[in-house]
Amino acid sequence: MQEVKIKPAREVDIEARTHFWRIFIKLFASLAIPFCLVLGIKAGLVADAIISLVLTVIAVLFLDRISSIPGALFGNRQPIISLREQMQGTLKAVKVVKMNKDYKKALDMVNGIIEKDSGFYEARLVKAQILCEGYANIDGAKKYLNTILENTDESASVHSWALSYLEQISKPPKVQQKDSPGTQAHDRINGSV
Repeated sequence: MQEVKIKPAREVDIEARTHFWRIFIKLFASLAIPFCLVLGIKAGLVADAIISLVLTVIAVLFLDRISSIPGALFGNRQPIISLREQMQGTLKAVKVVKMNKDYKKALDMVNGIIEKDSGFYEARLVKAQILCEGYANIDGAKKYLNTILENTDESASVHSWALSYLEQISKPPKVQQKDSPGTQAHDRINGSV
């Protein structure tokens, strides 16, 4: 499966902002040439007009050189929040939705996370929990848990969580025997004995 990369909002329009600043600087300098000429001629100072023209040409060339500065300022930044960090925030929201027992919404949200970042195994663990708790789909949950166990290192936290959850859902439910000490105490309290 091809991994989809989401660009942070700051990175999406970097090129547009850089292009805007380059054009703005060049346009500003280009408009300054006629303005300086008109001011120089109106004042009757032809020498001043020529000097301002030369200075404006020099300024345009200089501004053309420094118009790459916006690219350096805006274009070379690293994203502040990585894709995984974004997905961790979304996964926290999924856990809250799951706790509120809105399993359909939680499943839709976690599927979106897995589509964007297929290597985010903690999301697969949460999906297994949703399948098991919300839909009683133990086989589907086991499939996701086994995927986690196969693809993660044994020292990873998510590996031990998946293993623990797999053991938990694989055990048959405990049935209390009538003769167990807990049942006898319960019966004495309720007056059944």
